[in-house]
Amino acid sequence: MRENIVVGIRVRPISGIEERQTLVHHLKEKTCIQTSPRDPSIRVTDPLNINSQRVYSYDAVFDSSSSNRRATQEEVYQRLGRQLLDRALEGYNTCLLAYGVVGTGKTYSLHGKMGDGEEGIVSRFIKDIFEHSEQLYLSYYELYNDRLHDLLRTSEHQEELSLHHHPKLGVYIENLKESACDSAQSATDLLKFGRKLRSASNTNFNSHGSRSHTILCLRFEIEGRMTTAHFVDLAGQEDTKHGEMSGHKLKELSFVNKSLFELANCIHSLSSNQHHHAGQPVPFRNSKLTLLLSDCLIGNCKTHMLATISPASVAYHSSVSTLRFASTVKGIKCRCFPVEKGNRNEHVMKLEAEVANLKGQLADLKDAHPAAGLCAKEVEEKLRAMKAARDKYKQQWHDAVQEASLHSGQRLGLLKRLGVSSDAEEPVDPSSGLLYPFLMDLSDDAYTSGGRLLYFLHKSSTTIGSSDINTIILRGAGMEPHMLTIDKKYAHRDGGAVADLHLSASVPTSSSGRVLVNGRRIPSGSPFELHQGDRLILGHARVFRIVMPADGETIEHHSQLQEAEMREA
Repeated sequence: MRENIVVGIRVRPISGIEERQTLVHHLKEKTCIQTSPRDPSIRVTDPLNINSQRVYSYDAVFDSSSSNRRATQEEVYQRLGRQLLDRALEGYNTCLLAYGVVGTGKTYSLHGKMGDGEEGIVSRFIKDIFEHSEQLYLSYYELYNDRLHDLLRTSEHQEELSLHHHPKLGVYIENLKESACDSAQSATDLLKFGRKLRSASNTNFNSHGSRSHTILCLRFEIEGRMTTAHFVDLAGQEDTKHGEMSGHKLKELSFVNKSLFELANCIHSLSSNQHHHAGQPVPFRNSKLTLLLSDCLIGNCKTHMLATISPASVAYHSSVSTLRFASTVKGIKCRCFPVEKGNRNEHVMKLEAEVANLKGQLADLKDAHPAAGLCAKEVEEKLRAMKAARDKYKQQWHDAVQEASLHSGQRLGLLKRLGVSSDAEEPVDPSSGLLYPFLMDLSDDAYTSGGRLLYFLHKSSTTIGSSDINTIILRGAGMEPHMLTIDKKYAHRDGGAVADLHLSASVPTSSSGRVLVNGRRIPSGSPFELHQGDRLILGHARVFRIVMPADGETIEHHSQLQEAEMREA
């Protein structure tokens, strides 16, 4: 059965920066987007020519820009996410693509924020899945600079992830970890870890930040069918001609733009083939991103797309570009069939037989003429894929859960070695009853859907540097083995119960590292006092805010203050 890809559009609220840019560019109207509550269509008006209007129709439109009524996270899930869940319960593989320009709300729509009804599509989907299945396998990875990175790895260094395509198994990634989850909470904890690891790794190992595509894969069994659900958060396209783009930033944006360009080519090829009944090959192998998504676009999969746009007049061209792309995607039809029901043991036996058959083929080829080497390489690749699939299905559930528990402890250790706080840590200092003071990472790539990366100062003395012996390990441009030591102490007022927090820092005399507080360089060997709100710069790329919480203040309070400042900057 062929069905069109379901496409929804979400319009985010206009930002303060966009409102000010409207005045700078002397535009009459702040917004160029109009939606109707009666039908899922969008009317776009050219801000330089109000008589030029375009109308686009989709399966669903979520307008979060209206002051009268804003589309909520729950509404988006019920219309798109819940529909994917229903298809999964019917035995279909599913996929949700999130597409849009940087800053239009893709990640927020997918992952949201914890609490207050702001959970995203993914967390709601996982909760609902566990009402129908007790077993879920989760893998989470990113594509950055055309290289794959496992976001559930258990050490700083990971095995190389190799991307392959098997005629029977489809696309698969060699050495990618898959973790068993026996509850919605354990799956949510894994996602939090993946987002923290991604942020910490991006700022530690690439001082200029990161733009990457992330893919979450959920595998679960429903009524004897093992189905998969993919959630793809595509990196937003940006203009590489911007004057500030250079070095690593230019390189990573070039990779993002190239992969999105190849994705657009594949989408247009699919659309052209279906409208003109042509059989031209679709260039999925032109990039790793398109090869990863090939099963979702032409395989046995029910695919939805959520495109996000800004309503601002200054974003007119980028919004129109996104809407055009979404319209093209909406015209693509996928042929879908439910996954066959089958006994796990029978499936393992079939894979065992295939492994034995491939081993026989490989032995024959190695005994043949040397020219058969290329064929032998292809058979070896197929054999590795079949072995991996066999081992995955052969593992018993209780063994998978025990392995996941072991890996959980290793992941907490990894976060600790990176100096990042884990949710298992208690942020309240028992000596004062207040939150521990912490460093809030201000770089763009240190932001996760749960908030900014926080480095709590648990100990009375905290060392910071690139060496593994430090309390907080930071790597990047200009970072030295030992950059800074922060000492913490409480002084009681006149013997009373209230204690004042004092933070002092010192740069070791052996260090020539660059340490600035509020723009002033701090000389080595001279202790200096830190205060609430101070901006600390370490090396050439790491920027932090000193946070010394007062009585009754929460982490969320300080995170919201910071994000408000960033939006209005």
